[in-house]
Amino acid sequence: MLNDHVLWYVVVGLLTASMGTLAPLLKRPWISAPQLHLLAGLAIGPLGLGLISLKWTRDVALLETLSEIAVIVSLYAAGMKMRMPLRDGRWITPTVLASLTMTATVLLVTGAGFLILGLALPAALLLAAVLAPTDPVLADEVQVEDPDDDDRLRRALTGEAGLNDGTAFPLVLLAVGLIGRAIDQDLHPLGEGWWRWIVVDCLWKIGGGLVFGALAGRVFGRVILFIRRRLEPGPGAEELLTLGLIGLTYGLALLIDSYAFLAVFAAAVSLRGLEMNAPVSSTEDVDDDTYEDDAEGAKRLAEEQTRVADTLERVVQLFLAVVIGLLLSPARVGNPWAWLFAASVLCVARPAAVYATTWFCDLSHPQRALTAWFGIRGIGTVYYLSHAFGLGIAEALPDSSTLLADCAIVTIAASVMLHGFTVTPLMGWYSRCCADESTAAAKEDDSQTDRAEIA
Repeated sequence: MLNDHVLWYVVVGLLTASMGTLAPLLKRPWISAPQLHLLAGLAIGPLGLGLISLKWTRDVALLETLSEIAVIVSLYAAGMKMRMPLRDGRWITPTVLASLTMTATVLLVTGAGFLILGLALPAALLLAAVLAPTDPVLADEVQVEDPDDDDRLRRALTGEAGLNDGTAFPLVLLAVGLIGRAIDQDLHPLGEGWWRWIVVDCLWKIGGGLVFGALAGRVFGRVILFIRRRLEPGPGAEELLTLGLIGLTYGLALLIDSYAFLAVFAAAVSLRGLEMNAPVSSTEDVDDDTYEDDAEGAKRLAEEQTRVADTLERVVQLFLAVVIGLLLSPARVGNPWAWLFAASVLCVARPAAVYATTWFCDLSHPQRALTAWFGIRGIGTVYYLSHAFGLGIAEALPDSSTLLADCAIVTIAASVMLHGFTVTPLMGWYSRCCADESTAAAKEDDSQTDRAEIA
């Protein structure tokens, strides 16, 4: 019998197998895996054959769960690639992007929702807040390519995506709380004078998530290294360990009522940092079959966690890109206001916010320009919108909840396609700019050396 259950198995199996088979095709310009998977979702969804459909109101629990898992995995993978200490000054730019830039973007997008869509300010703020997180996993050419990649642009975008999936949460809760107050319902408590939102939702949950995650990554890593000095890991241990660390960190962070997204990212960064802090007990080469040397063991642990997390990230990327395609109904795609709004978010709000808030950051002109352009929307938006619907937004905003979903999904789809088409040529241009700068710097060094020799 051909039903949704059977179709999901067929579609997922076909797409998963195609990831390996069509890998050479995805290395060509103008084509990316998320684009193909989104188109696959379109082909089997309401815009194509109509075999499978998803709706916010009916499938909100499923969408929230799927996107939550995808965000967790992508954050862990991003954190494992950020090979720099937590106190490193290079964190300044990602932090600015995930705080000042994100806030400026939310303000601008709120204005667009109010002026273009005619939404009430709380509803416009909610739409802006769910669109606040960036998501380089859907255009992975702008991610840090490996832990030794020290490119400021890639590190800025990867770090921003890791942080703002958590820092956007208070804004979503603020919008939900304001909507509840407008209709005299307690959708989310803000407290008198917003004290609860400031103290709990902002200060405690952000700070608690970051601190707990950093401590958890360090403690879990040292426990694992301690055990591995005495017991060699068995078959399949790497994959099980990755899933276990992600689940344990996320669950414990939720248990202390902190932002678990931030905790997972911080834990991965902290775990990655063990290899830089571990004392080397011997200068002799360490046999590949032993884990007696702390530095070597920490390095191996970080490398295996990065490799497994990267694989998991590609799988969840596939699922979510297909889901986005399935959510594009004819009515949603045919809404011209949604497309106008998406253009304002991607082409106006993000670039303006980046240029207004990063002028003091250590970014060159090409790096700032590409940072302004690659404000990619994706998995985080799906989660936050699903979470808001789960809190009762559909009932609280009966006249505008559909418009909110339309604009959010159209913006994600536009971002996947637009950034996917431009990422390869723009990053190629960026590589040439970097090469030209390196050549110019080398010539200047040679010139200075020659002048010194003459003197």
